[in-house]
Order: sequence, then structure tokens, then C-alpha cells
Amino acid sequence: VQAVLNEDPPRVPKEMLKWCSKELTSESVVDVYGTLKPAEIKSCSVTHVEIDVLRIYLVSKAEPLPFLLEDAARPESEPGVHVLRDTRLDNRALDLRVPAHKSIMRLQAAVSALFRD
Repeated sequence: VQAVLNEDPPRVPKEMLKWCSKELTSESVVDVYGTLKPAEIKSCSVTHVEIDVLRIYLVSKAEPLPFLLEDAARPESEPGVHVLRDTRLDNRALDLRVPAHKSIMRLQAAVSALFRD
């Protein structure tokens, strides 16, 4: 579910917005209290509602990721940041979140299952 911090109208203090932008890292675990409101969201699995945040608590702060999934998914032919193979192999669990790599593993598992049957 997508959670939204709004300062307009002033529901959330500016200090809270600054804290969230500095302290919350990707993959951190948070408790969010707020109200559900209807929304049209295309980038989440829950597409019809979002949480209008009133309070947020940091449960566990995650270390920064070694690379971004967007960088790992970028083809070599496109300009931009690319992830080296050594970095991918050292962080294989994270690398398998890339949609193309996940699809390869699923296809490989399906072929193996066919041979077992």
C-alpha cells in the first residue's frame, strides 16, 4: 500500500517530512498510522487506496542497498549506471529481484519440474 505524507493541508509537521527524507532508507520497516483514502495508483499492487499518514514510527532501519534494482535491470546498451557482475554475484538474493533475472529462474525451475515429472 502506498503511504503519502502531505504538508498541504498541514497534517504533518515539516520536521516530520525532513526526518522521513533523511532517516528512512529503502527496505526500512515502519509502522504507519493514518486514514485510508481512495486513489488511483499504477505502481503498487494495491491500486485503489492509499494511506494519508498521520504518524510514522521507524521499527528497523535498513542499511543502504549495494545497488538499485533500476540500475541492475538497465541493459548494457542504455546509458546510465550499470552494476558489475561481481557485485551482482555477491548480492545474489537482491539481484534476483530484477524482473528479467526472476523470470529466468522461474523458467529454469519450470523446465526442471518438467524433467522430474
